[in-house]
Amino acid sequence: MFEPGETIVFTEAEFHNTGSLTSPSNVCFAIVETSVLQSSGSMTLAPIAPQKSMTLSLSSIQAKIHPRAIPAGQRQTKITVTSQCSIDGKPFSDSIVSAELLVQYPISMEIVSPPTKMGRTEALPLTIELTNVSNVAYGTPTTNMKVVAFTLDSY
Repeated sequence: MFEPGETIVFTEAEFHNTGSLTSPSNVCFAIVETSVLQSSGSMTLAPIAPQKSMTLSLSSIQAKIHPRAIPAGQRQTKITVTSQCSIDGKPFSDSIVSAELLVQYPISMEIVSPPTKMGRTEALPLTIELTNVSNVAYGTPTTNMKVVAFTLDSY
């Protein structure tokens, strides 16, 4: 599960040269930026011999999901992550590879139970039930903590 604002780390990719000539020496590999995905890093590939493959570490390539990637009123959305190879900024059409990722909030508000009647100086409970939709248990230590805040307006 990916969350809004999270960084996607790519570990490795396999490149295949299916042609009959060695690939050029200035082929650039990158993740394509979109309105919901900001990419950072790219790499220049070494030439690949005809009909050969090469696996490379992608430690310098990352993408960050926009904090507001999920449309208002929705709990989740699918985003498309696209990679491509290009020479001098011109993409190879056969090098474009895409994958869909599910982006959702780690918690979901299931029930909000406000009091039905309340006097001017009366204190009554407001019940909010949350469901953990993450695969990480509540209270698990993390270096990527986020604060959950509720704002209540009174009229």
